[in-house]
Amino acid sequence: MAPAAGYSQSVGLGGLNVQIDWSAKQAVIFDFDGTIADSLPLHERAYLEVIRSDAPDLGCRFDYERFIGMETSAVFRSLGCDGVRAGELAAKKRDRYGELVDAGQLHFMPGADAFLNALPSMAFRKFIGTSGSPRSISRALKALDIAPQFEQVLTSSDVAAGKPAPDIYLAVVARTGLDPISCAVVEDSANGVAAARAAGIHVIGVYNRQIAELVDLYVEKLADLIGVFAPGNPDTGDGRCASRLS
Repeated sequence: MAPAAGYSQSVGLGGLNVQIDWSAKQAVIFDFDGTIADSLPLHERAYLEVIRSDAPDLGCRFDYERFIGMETSAVFRSLGCDGVRAGELAAKKRDRYGELVDAGQLHFMPGADAFLNALPSMAFRKFIGTSGSPRSISRALKALDIAPQFEQVLTSSDVAAGKPAPDIYLAVVARTGLDPISCAVVEDSANGVAAARAAGIHVIGVYNRQIAELVDLYVEKLADLIGVFAPGNPDTGDGRCASRLS
């Protein structure tokens, strides 16, 4: 039997074949980079500029796709830097990213602005959980003028380990006072999906078809979620594809 409107059929967190009523979720936690903000090209540019100027020995090992969703210092440590060097390079990368944001080069992901315009009418509580630094996220939220849309924004400074560790999503859930099963995460990266899964939260994937088989529901753009989260609204959006269906 096909899932009803507003539902998706999933293998589920417990390995059982279940239907998920997304409209019943009491809190939704959004990743930021690549989910709301079209910031991944700016992050990649900032990494590459810093590596070329300050760490050319890392160039052959840097593949940005591997590191999407990870905290900046952790990226440089993964490339073989010790703690001190990783911290120094991370600071330079964050500064360069901030310059790009302040220069007006940050924009919304396609359809994200339409979804954010509809967000105030949605009953669930809204959070951001990101591996970005407080300063970078603050600058980006200011540039896009969307900070008031969210109850709280948690960043890398709020947890001991960034994605793919579950810390950021566990921290948000703890602040809601809800059970993980009452929440949903919206993500665009494999590292972020892994973090949400480890936290025991259902995941919606967006903007990255490579994660479609890893999530409970996949949509092409945030605007497609307006129908998913709206009770009694049969419109689930064009281009929507539910993944992991059986």
